[in-house]
This record gives sequence, C-alpha cells and structure tokens, in this order.
Amino acid sequence: MENLLSAWKGCVMTDSINARWNLIVGGWGDPSYVDKLRGMVSEGVNGDGVHFIGPQFGQDKEKTYAACDCVILPSFSEGLPMVPLEAWSFRKPVALTRECNLSIGFSRHAAFEILNSVEGLRAFLGDLHAIDDARLVAMGNVARSLVESHFTWNVVATQMADVYGWLIGLRDQPPCVID
Repeated sequence: MENLLSAWKGCVMTDSINARWNLIVGGWGDPSYVDKLRGMVSEGVNGDGVHFIGPQFGQDKEKTYAACDCVILPSFSEGLPMVPLEAWSFRKPVALTRECNLSIGFSRHAAFEILNSVEGLRAFLGDLHAIDDARLVAMGNVARSLVESHFTWNVVATQMADVYGWLIGLRDQPPCVID
C-alpha cells in the first residue's frame, strides 16, 4: 500500500492524474500502520484525494464497489485474495500483481497486470488515465463472467468433489489438479 500511496501522491503532485479520481483505501489493519499510511498523504478532496474508509460490509461494501471504476491490489504475496473476486462479481476490473495468483484475470482481460513498485504503479495510473470508460465496463463484464464460470460455490464444490473422487480412485485426474 505504501508504494501505491507514493505513486498516487507523485501523480497528484505532477498533475498527471484524472482530477475526478479519488483513491479509496478500504479494509482494516494495525492502527499504527494505518496511521503511517495516513501520514503519507493529505486526505480528502482538497488534499490528495485519498480517503481511508476502513472495513466495508454488506450494503456499505456494495455501495463502495458500485462507486468505483477500478480496484487496485498491489500485493507482494497472496494465497487467493477475495478482494479481486468480490470486485469482479460487481463487474469491476482489477489491477493485480502476479503475486495475487489470479493470472486467469490477465488472460481473460478482466485484470490489468501491475508491478508493486512506485514507478510501476505510477506508470499504471498514467495508463489508466488514458483508458476510456467503455473499456473498463467491458472488462467488468468479462470479470463477472469469469467469476460465474470459475469462482462460484457450485463450481468450486464440483471441483472439490472431482478431486476427492480422483483421490479415492473413482475418477480420472480432474483438470483443476495441476501436476
């Protein structure tokens, strides 16, 4: 998150960010870390356009996703992050690092691949500025289809049943098992 905030602040300082954009930072964290992040930027529309909104649940989360154009997850390490899957379910494109382990988003054009460095994120923000809304909407629609075809409870439960059937010798190795 520090790299994203530094990149964002750099873009704000050079006037190279869309004036209508705001960076919304959601979720929880250690209070001292959140304070450190807050100290990196000037909050609010009259500052750097950064808003810390804390954890989001239920209708608040739905409203947050509905209001955003793109979700950015510049991670150094993830197992299977839920934020991109949630964003995709709300038809939002996502910017991810390879370390998020969702390369299917890149191959299906539901996600932008980013680097988690100040320079890489600044470059992405500059590129995002040039992308028209129609492309973001199209990516969001692809993202929703991706969630429906790969990440719903029914799909995952069927895959797990196939894996268990294979493990006990009732089925061939399913395609979801990678050698």
